[in-house]
Amino acid sequence: MPSFTLAVSRFCERWRIWVVLLELHGLPRSCSDVTRMGEPVSPSAHFDRLSVVWPRENFLKTKSESGGVMRQLTFIEPGKLEWWDVPAPKIVAGTDAIVRPLAVARCDLDYSTIIGSGLQGGPFAFGHETAGEVVEVGDQVTSVKVGDKVIVPFQISCGTCDNCRQGWTNACKSVTRGAVYGMKPICGEEFGGALSEFMHVPFADHMLVPLPDDIRPEVLAGGSDNIADAWRTVAPHMDKYEAPSVLVIGSGRGIGLYALQIALARGAKRVVYAEIGKGGEAMRMAKEIGAEVQQVPSAS
Repeated sequence: MPSFTLAVSRFCERWRIWVVLLELHGLPRSCSDVTRMGEPVSPSAHFDRLSVVWPRENFLKTKSESGGVMRQLTFIEPGKLEWWDVPAPKIVAGTDAIVRPLAVARCDLDYSTIIGSGLQGGPFAFGHETAGEVVEVGDQVTSVKVGDKVIVPFQISCGTCDNCRQGWTNACKSVTRGAVYGMKPICGEEFGGALSEFMHVPFADHMLVPLPDDIRPEVLAGGSDNIADAWRTVAPHMDKYEAPSVLVIGSGRGIGLYALQIALARGAKRVVYAEIGKGGEAMRMAKEIGAEVQQVPSAS
């Protein structure tokens, strides 16, 4: 069965740390304010791939040890991110939970934002695709407990309002419209980000998706957003046909690769991955996963 481990975070056994792969291809060399482990990165560094590293023992603390302060990767402006010390989140309502991110996947929009073609209007907390560990729960939370590994959806919703019950969780009436983690400009309100020591999760019974014991957090960190997008694009339609052929038109980004993996796993007879313009790493990965690949000339 195809694996979902491609193009997400990885676990480094040698140093016992989670490595967050932002895959910032072409990041400007003037990005001297990006930090790794809280230390400035040399402006002369070549950012083919920037890794933000979180040591398990020294950097990640429990809430009580952190003294009410945590570290947060903050987007300032294109090409500039900083580690900030900010107040650690607290339980506000009985339905809340606090989650410690263990693995973070890089969304296509993260990359676009960093190079200047995505979200603007920093500073804001960064990162929104994550799997983590529950470290605290409110007294009304029943579906998860401290120590559970969970996926945290990037969109914040209550699960009980009219819109949520119809599946329109992106238009939840209980929170600011468009409420999301790691992308303040979308809704105008800061809800924190996944590239932080802790995240505040309201409506925990609805929001948090428990991870099976045999799946490591980095495998499904993208389940917060990209994997879910790929699933709803492909899976419901696969159920209507027996062993269909599937065409995935990719753009060199992760959702297309997830979509073709889901199609194969759901029994597609044939999956064709088409890349418009120059073929690259995504086409190589698509072929490795098991798809036929086609490079389509761009209109220009």
